[in-house]
Amino acid sequence: MADIEQSFIDAQLDAHLVCDLLRVLYSAVPDDKPGALPIHSTLKHILTLAEALPDTLDVISREVCHG
Repeated sequence: MADIEQSFIDAQLDAHLVCDLLRVLYSAVPDDKPGALPIHSTLKHILTLAEALPDTLDVISREVCHG
């Protein structure tokens, strides 16, 4: 069971790292301009989706590892 728990912990840490990287990219990319590719908006959407991952992994971990 410890291996599964460690896998969830590792996945949560990875999810936090991805969120941090997306925050940096989102902050660094200028706002979208009319007629241009919506890079800034797309990064914001991906960041919003990614921010839910650590908590979701925590809930799954508790269900799987602790019943």
